[in-house]
Amino acid sequence: MKQRFLFLLFSWLFWVVFFQIARLLFIVYHIKQFVKIPLLTCIQTFIHGWWLDISIASYFSIITFFLVGISVLKPNILRIIFPAYSIVLVILSSMLIMFDLELFSAWGFRLDATVLRYINSPTEAWVSTLSSPIFLLLFLGMIQFSFGFLLLKKWIFKSLDFEQISFWHAPLFLVITFSLIIPIRGGFQLAPVNESTVFFSEKSIANQAAINCIWSFGHSITEQSYSDTNPYTYFSDASATAIFDSIVTDRKSKYWSVLRKHHPNVIFIIWESGTAKAQENYDGKEIVPQLKALKKEGIYFTQCYASGMRTDKGLVAILSGYPAQPNASIIMNPTKSGKLPSITQVLKNNNYATSFIYGGEPEFANIKSYLLSSGFEKVLGKNEFNKSQWNSKWGAHDEFTFNRLLAECNQSRTPFFNTLLTLTSHEPFEIPTKPLLATDTRERLFLNAHHYTDSCLGDFIMKAKKTKWWANTLIVLVADHGHSLPGSGIAEQLPRDFKIPLLFLGGALDTANIQIGHTMSQTDIPNIVLNQLGIADSSFYFGSGGLEKPRYPSAYYSFNDGFGFIGDSVAYLHDNIGNRALLNGKQASINHINRGKAYLQHSFRDYLSK
Repeated sequence: MKQRFLFLLFSWLFWVVFFQIARLLFIVYHIKQFVKIPLLTCIQTFIHGWWLDISIASYFSIITFFLVGISVLKPNILRIIFPAYSIVLVILSSMLIMFDLELFSAWGFRLDATVLRYINSPTEAWVSTLSSPIFLLLFLGMIQFSFGFLLLKKWIFKSLDFEQISFWHAPLFLVITFSLIIPIRGGFQLAPVNESTVFFSEKSIANQAAINCIWSFGHSITEQSYSDTNPYTYFSDASATAIFDSIVTDRKSKYWSVLRKHHPNVIFIIWESGTAKAQENYDGKEIVPQLKALKKEGIYFTQCYASGMRTDKGLVAILSGYPAQPNASIIMNPTKSGKLPSITQVLKNNNYATSFIYGGEPEFANIKSYLLSSGFEKVLGKNEFNKSQWNSKWGAHDEFTFNRLLAECNQSRTPFFNTLLTLTSHEPFEIPTKPLLATDTRERLFLNAHHYTDSCLGDFIMKAKKTKWWANTLIVLVADHGHSLPGSGIAEQLPRDFKIPLLFLGGALDTANIQIGHTMSQTDIPNIVLNQLGIADSSFYFGSGGLEKPRYPSAYYSFNDGFGFIGDSVAYLHDNIGNRALLNGKQASINHINRGKAYLQHSFRDYLSK
């Protein structure tokens, strides 16, 4: 009996120690962030994270405990099954721990079921990580696996031979197995353990380190469907709707026309990861000189914020005026996304020819399904380009897709609505030209890619000005989302990382060198464009179509289990897991905070209703 009890204890403790090592690797990998916080706080991540480690260790131990009970009747069963079971779990866990290290840098949250949304596009998902330190990640993954394997071999596998005991003891071990429900749920309290249980610090990175990424991944798969219930409920639905309606009313502003005539051609240029931060000089050099020059030729919105932090969310915001959801992506659900309004469909109904050009795979993240259902007559992907025009990993470089856009505009009937989504400034940031900056860091690779896309943009505008259609064309340049680079490279969900360029350009404008400085959202674009075209459509109810400063300018964005609500002079970020402020710039009023909460509650309820 004693041998079996000790085996159960040590096999369970093995997983607790295994995940503490994983936490240490997380801190080492993100050491630039952890050197900014006190050593005691770093140590506390191990203490507070213990609860989720215990929970997932207990999950993993259910089979082991059950096998020990069965071994009373069948002595060899544990020796046959347990080693294979343990090694498989160590391998899979080590792989997930390795992926989590870099995914956190890109997304700002620990591994969860979000990655499964890209399972149908494994190649594209893989190349997105190729600017990451692959060899370092593999090395750390091997450290995690080697530690687990050696500890199993030296500590656990030697204890698989037990003395024979009476079969009457078998029920006792089954009772012990069922008792694992207690550490799985974190004790006897009413609410089971969750991420908020391990949150303890005002430092977001410390709280993130306390999370067990394997627990987070498994929990999000089993608990995060949200098919029927809105997890973001702060008020009664009636109160949330009333507050949301006040937001819409307060964001309305006076309309003034900036076009020479109605129904011009329209071109959307969507800049991959086109953060507004790229307009700053780096190492004394201009990263996007063409964009900065073009701002003087059009109308530039200086305080525009993206709705989310991924392309699938940005496209829906730009084309459908629909806000991003924290832990879901409506584009992944064709049934829901098919019910969205679409500026493409509205223009198509007004006799516009429509096309969408992308140098990569339009099927990635279910984008093609959304584009076709939203009214695009042609969706052109990387197979429309010669392989000699591709980069080595993803698809056609921007200079070739801009040339294809030019060709489409030249041959299309008018009026047309043509959209280009650029590619080269997506990871792995490969460019076919001489780099502006040294290529020794990921940050410089990112900026070099933006410099290249900027040059392609400038070349396209120069050629477009020589065409017959230029004089009657409105160009809308906007980013699909921002980026944590240039900067720490860690997605901290701060407003600066969501701030994006928005520029109206083209011969159809009757004004130039105008800057609009109030806070606005990516979701306003369909409303603004349709208003300028003289096309009335009330289905884009999350956006605002005026250009004058409204009474209460604001922008909402979401991230994993949180939101940001921005005004001209205030910024509030809310973490739903810890139910606390991540940022409360200039001490946001309760009214401002409640507006952000109501926006999330109302928009997610709308998402559920689709």
